[in-house]
Amino acid sequence: MASNARKEEAELALHFLNPRSGERILETGAGGGFFSLSIADKIYPGTLTATDPSLEQLASLAQFQRQNIEIAQGGADTLPSTLQENSYDAI
Repeated sequence: MASNARKEEAELALHFLNPRSGERILETGAGGGFFSLSIADKIYPGTLTATDPSLEQLASLAQFQRQNIEIAQGGADTLPSTLQENSYDAI
């Protein structure tokens, strides 16, 4: 379970991102998905593309089996070439 401070951090991030239903959002450095799940819930049926350089972290995120989360390996400086430029509402 996340600490209160971690929950507050997530709420603040969501406030500034202001995700809306149907949006396509790219999350870099997604890690194991702490923020990813909240974002995916807010944008459903939109799609969250979550990237991280660590295959281990992405495997943790994949275990949640969310239909609106796409997972790709890469970091903010090395995004996968499969991602389409200018196809996201927010990053």
